[in-house]
Amino acid sequence: MNGAEQLTLVCYTCVYLRYMKDGSLLLAILATIVISLTEFLTTLTTTYLKHHSHPHHDSFTPTDSPVVRAIVLKALRYLQVLLLLQTAYLLPYHATIAQPHGFIDLRIIDERDQPSSWQLWALDFAVTLLELALIAEALRPEYAGQRLALPQLHTHRYGILALLRFDTWSPAVSCDGPELSVITERTTRYGTTAPATERPDRAHG
Repeated sequence: MNGAEQLTLVCYTCVYLRYMKDGSLLLAILATIVISLTEFLTTLTTTYLKHHSHPHHDSFTPTDSPVVRAIVLKALRYLQVLLLLQTAYLLPYHATIAQPHGFIDLRIIDERDQPSSWQLWALDFAVTLLELALIAEALRPEYAGQRLALPQLHTHRYGILALLRFDTWSPAVSCDGPELSVITERTTRYGTTAPATERPDRAHG
């Protein structure tokens, strides 16, 4: 089980615990949709990266790149909207949690004991962070010494918060989708630290 799969398992566990605390069905549904969409995005970006490692693979052609970029852009937009809806629901929900019938929370069992507020805050915070971490992992898969990167997200600067700062409607992005760059991981070589795929004249330049 790799790191992304472990994060997914932990996230599902937190969502389940959160649901068992107060039975908020809408929160569980929103979180599940975010995780499922992130898993789809992981499969898409990993397949794209594998194509660059095996460019003659019949199931993926170079002309598919614009299509992949368009799908990635739509997925990022959906994820931003879902995270916004999740946050917009959580804030008034916690503000009225002391009133059992003061907020529409789609509970299945209203008679269960009221959980403590700090436990719900902790679980909600954990689920949100795990979702952001899963999205960040989906956008930087690694395969055969190569890694996919989206330079316009500036993940090296903002980390898992990059998606929240990313403007998916900017002219540079909305036209063709985010840029997808394949980076060759640097390997340790005697006398140089250049990538293994780099030509000798460039490695010593």
